[in-house]
Order: sequence, then C-alpha cells, then structure tokens
Amino acid sequence: MAIKIFGLTILTSTELASVKSFALSEATKAVAALKETPVGTAIANAISDIDNANLTGIQKFEKVLSDTLPQLQQLLTAQGLKAELADLEDLGRSLVQTIYNDFKSTTAGTWATSILKLLGISA
Repeated sequence: MAIKIFGLTILTSTELASVKSFALSEATKAVAALKETPVGTAIANAISDIDNANLTGIQKFEKVLSDTLPQLQQLLTAQGLKAELADLEDLGRSLVQTIYNDFKSTTAGTWATSILKLLGISA
C-alpha cells in the first residue's frame, strides 16, 4: 500500500512495477510519430516565427494550432484518410504543445526528466 510522507506518495515495489509497465496511449504514439513529419517541422518553424509577435501566449498557441490543423488534415487526406478539422483539434493541440515543450519551454524537459527519474522509469 502506498505511503504518504510530506505530501509525497511512496509506492510499493508492486505499485512501482505497474507504473513502469504503463502503455503509451494511441494518441501519445500518434503525436510522437507526427513530430517527425513535415507537419511537425512546420509547427516548430511556426512556433519559432511567432515567438516575438505581440500576442499573448494563448493567442500564439491558437494561431499555430489554426495553421496546423489544415496541414494535419492534408497529411491524412494524402494517405487516404478523411477527417474534419474539428475532429483533429485535440490531437493538434497535443502536437503543438509537445513540440513547444521540446523546443521552447525552459521547464518542461527538466521536470519531465526529474519525474521519470523519481519514478524509476529513466536514468
């Protein structure tokens, strides 16, 4: 049974094993794969291009997302899949946020590394 100490939850070895054996969701796998496509490159470029624009963070995000969704739709259409833009929005949001975290965030990578080490998932 997990034990709480100073706000931290200490897992038993059995509980830790179950955390280590989680499977990435299909959406997470798709986002990781899409990062390696021309759409992923376009998103990284768009994030870089809009960085100094006189917009709020959410406005920048929404602008990049609105440019991304048609590109994502075109990629899928070229592969014989038909999707409405609205159906791609959640996946597009995850993709834009992930690429932002990889290239621009000053804290996401550090925290991700620390969390994985804490959970014994990565060295």
